[in-house]
Amino acid sequence: MVSTIAGNRWWGRRDGTGTAAQFDFPSDVAVDSSGNVYVADRIEDRVVSTLAGSGDAAFADATGTAALFDSPDGVAVDSSGNVVYVADENNHASGKSLRQIE
Repeated sequence: MVSTIAGNRWWGRRDGTGTAAQFDFPSDVAVDSSGNVYVADRIEDRVVSTLAGSGDAAFADATGTAALFDSPDGVAVDSSGNVVYVADENNHASGKSLRQIE
């Protein structure tokens, strides 16, 4: 059985519940020990809420939507669920940059 937990077949960037949420080319997922799913956005009980980033393609280490990414394409969560790591493909000098969200 395949079921959509968040997002729909239309491109976009929107926080929301279930299929009301939209993503922009999600390419990786991670699940923490509490069962929260992380894509480019955090999905908890099918509600998508932005953890960091605004959707603008740029680089900025900051908190919440002031943080900026350019093509995040990998995500991982530490074993305690306190730190999310993001591979940010287009913000690199040589290779991908690995950034953390706490």
